[in-house]
Amino acid sequence: MYDEKTSISSSEEDEYTHASKCDESVFLDTLTIDGGVGDEDPTSIPMILKNVWEEDLSVVKDALQEIANLCDAGNEKEAQNREEITNLGGPMTIVTIMNRYETEPSIQAEGCAVLQNLAISDEARAVIARFQGVQPVVAAMKKFPLHEDIQEWGTGALRNLCWNSKEKKTDSGGLTTGKTSRSPVSST
Repeated sequence: MYDEKTSISSSEEDEYTHASKCDESVFLDTLTIDGGVGDEDPTSIPMILKNVWEEDLSVVKDALQEIANLCDAGNEKEAQNREEITNLGGPMTIVTIMNRYETEPSIQAEGCAVLQNLAISDEARAVIARFQGVQPVVAAMKKFPLHEDIQEWGTGALRNLCWNSKEKKTDSGGLTTGKTSRSPVSST
């Protein structure tokens, strides 16, 4: 199990190494085992996560936007959505996709938005940290220093990932993207 006070254990390093090599078939096998992706509602979380693996970058970007919106403070089911996305491997998927499309600013921006919104949850934050989710955010911010969304949402993601307790996050206002306004808003 991940412990914020210690470094990543060797078994977690193996888990990260495996996850970083994750491809569409591995992820889709997981979804099939965990609840199935079939003739479901195309707006269901498993189907949206499946779309992140598509070849068409516009489909990937749209799926990332949908995930960010599902986890946004303005969504009445935000906590439930974060939990489901985390349980279905969403953090690992987002980190993998950001690494795969490191030269695509639109994918990087939306990936930062998703990680920002997911990192409000203690559980998701721990999973993101375990799969080294800080690295693609920092890399995107360095690679695209003039891209406003990457800088804004990347900063929010890093801020939320640094919080180590619900109390601290709540007291100082954890950030979510506020995707409808395209700017961070307080989650409280």
